[in-house]
Amino acid sequence: MTSANVIIYSARDVSDIMRWAKEEADRLNMEWSKLFAVMAREIQTPLHQVVGFVELLARTKLNDKQGDFVSMLQSLTHALMAIINDLLDFTKMEAGKFELKLIPFEARAVIAGCMAAVSPQAEEKGLRMV
Repeated sequence: MTSANVIIYSARDVSDIMRWAKEEADRLNMEWSKLFAVMAREIQTPLHQVVGFVELLARTKLNDKQGDFVSMLQSLTHALMAIINDLLDFTKMEAGKFELKLIPFEARAVIAGCMAAVSPQAEEKGLRMV
């Protein structure tokens, strides 16, 4: 009895499956983007109200420490609003509906705002912001 090498070969065209998988992934990605945009808008609505109340609070008579806290709240709520707006811009980019705008800004003011936002936590940890 002789032994023979046997090769078994099977081929299958999976191009239809691959096309369907890509279409399904694209569809799910679009659904995720829509859900993401709705969630961001739902967060944006009460945050607008928080910003408004912080602005009203800033107009009241406050001692220096309270004024610093309100100033920090203003900065942080505006930062949160900017993040939400960035997320909404991202969903617009995915949908092909995004426009770039040139907006001047003061880099030192942005850096100072960032430092002011994290300095209380740094001080609590015994760190000094320079």
